[in-house]
Amino acid sequence: MNTAGWICFAAVFDKILFAYPDATDFDINFLSWIFMIMFLPMNPPAITYIENKGLRKSILVGVSIQVLGFWMRALVNNGFIFVMAGQTLLSIGQPYIYNQPVKLSSVWFPKEERI
Repeated sequence: MNTAGWICFAAVFDKILFAYPDATDFDINFLSWIFMIMFLPMNPPAITYIENKGLRKSILVGVSIQVLGFWMRALVNNGFIFVMAGQTLLSIGQPYIYNQPVKLSSVWFPKEERI
C-alpha cells in the first residue's frame, strides 16, 4: 500500500501536467521526494513509538495515517494541493510501517538465530 502511494505518479507525469497546468515540475517531483524528506524527521518518533507501544499499535497508527492520506488524495478533483497534502500524510505514516520488520525479527527470533 505504501509503495503504491509513493511511486504511482511517476508513470503519469505528463498527464498530471496536462490536467493541472498550474502544477510545476517541482510540484510533481515533490510527490516522490516528500517520502525521502519526511522519513528523516519521522523515523525517530516512529522507532520510539514501536519500542514503547508495540508492533500492533504502531501498525495501526501507520495504516491510519496512510488511509487519511489516501482519502485526502481522493479529493484530487478539488485541487492539486489535496494530492500534495495526501502524499505528505502518506510519507508521515511510512516509518511506522517500514520499521516493523526489524522489531518483529528481534521479538520473534532468539538472539542466537538472528544475523
